[in-house]
Amino acid sequence: MQTSVDQRVAPRFDVRQSVVVDSSWAEATNISARGVYFETHFPMEVGSEVRVVVRFTSNGARHEVASTGRVVRVEQQGWRTGVAAELATPLFEEETVRIQI
Repeated sequence: MQTSVDQRVAPRFDVRQSVVVDSSWAEATNISARGVYFETHFPMEVGSEVRVVVRFTSNGARHEVASTGRVVRVEQQGWRTGVAAELATPLFEEETVRIQI
């Protein structure tokens, strides 16, 4: 029996966040400093390069963070495609992430 090993190197956060992937809108459902999982209507291939842009508002100011990465997993989910991408540069510094309860 083959077991799966979790290769994640940064904490992940479940989100519902619109992102731009290669000039097309997608919805991120999981994000970390070094990776993102998003759903799109466009076909993607494992190994292809992507550019991910996350736009958000904080304290009334609009911000944008971007990174390039590589598709590491593709899952067909009905009419949507789930895509996991490993990012070449972090979207944010892991030390600055604070979780408020």
